[in-house]
Amino acid sequence: CLHLIVMTKDDKLLLTETSSKKGGDYHNVWALSIGEQLDPKDLEGDENHVLNWVKRALREELGVSNDDFAPENVKVMAVNLEGDINNFAIATVVVLNYDSQQLDARLKNPLRIDPVEIRNWAFMPCDDIPKELVKATRDYHPSTGIRMFYAGLFKFGAPDLNRRLLTLEGN
Repeated sequence: CLHLIVMTKDDKLLLTETSSKKGGDYHNVWALSIGEQLDPKDLEGDENHVLNWVKRALREELGVSNDDFAPENVKVMAVNLEGDINNFAIATVVVLNYDSQQLDARLKNPLRIDPVEIRNWAFMPCDDIPKELVKATRDYHPSTGIRMFYAGLFKFGAPDLNRRLLTLEGN
């Protein structure tokens, strides 16, 4: 599974709420940002296979084209074994070329390829990552905590994320 963390150029993270119409598990919970299963077509060609997977996930789930982000703004953060199911997940961050208002407008487009999976969405400032890790304000998918941790590492680096978390825990 690809756990794709979507960040906008105004330092907001996309949160999505899954629809009860979505197949599989964990309906009506929030996630940071989208998850996508591997398709054999993602492994075709000589390109970076993870990049192929990211491109397809963004196109199918959010209606984001390849021109809406630069390949160098896609970073694989980790490969995880999900504890609640026997599944490997690649935690990846992508920074889009547009801000949260532009992404919001794109998500409102009824012509997205797969509008059934996402019931609702919101944007969270990156600065809220430590607070949300310490005390969640939403009912999240089980993997969202680790996704937020990786988003924090990406945005702040380990020393600054650690400092921000310790400051919160001391209150």
